[in-house]
Amino acid sequence: QRWVQLAYLSVLALLSDWICFSTAASPSTFEETFHHSAAGLIDMFLFMNVASCFFVTDIIAKVGLQQAIQGAGALMTLGCWFRSGFSFLVPVANAVGLNEYASHLMATTDSTPGVVPYPFIVIGTLMVGAAQPFFQCTPPLLSATWFAADERATSTAVALNFNQ
Repeated sequence: QRWVQLAYLSVLALLSDWICFSTAASPSTFEETFHHSAAGLIDMFLFMNVASCFFVTDIIAKVGLQQAIQGAGALMTLGCWFRSGFSFLVPVANAVGLNEYASHLMATTDSTPGVVPYPFIVIGTLMVGAAQPFFQCTPPLLSATWFAADERATSTAVALNFNQ
């Protein structure tokens, strides 16, 4: 079980990096679509990441490692939803009879058909940036808590190498 938990933490670290640098793969397309710099979005992510690092140890001390990681995972998920737009909720809203909500949701998320509004991209990116330090900074603590002394170097290295 502890190796599975380490794998979860490692995958969260990897995903948060992919989310951060996803715009770097095609900056000209990003800039053409949103009229903003892809590098600027990455800078915002990294700034939020650094700012969030100052709070990781205090939050873990207050709520514990498990709740801190789960909360950061939920924050990253919410950030991904913002970056993806909320149009995927429209069929759900229609299915449960919230047609007015679905119409409002479509009007909010489809300012240009098929394109998520830039403010949603920024909000989502900042959320993922705030969550990432919980996956970057905690592998040594996880290793010290769950692994024997002769396994700590391996478990820490596995988790940290996913953050590349």
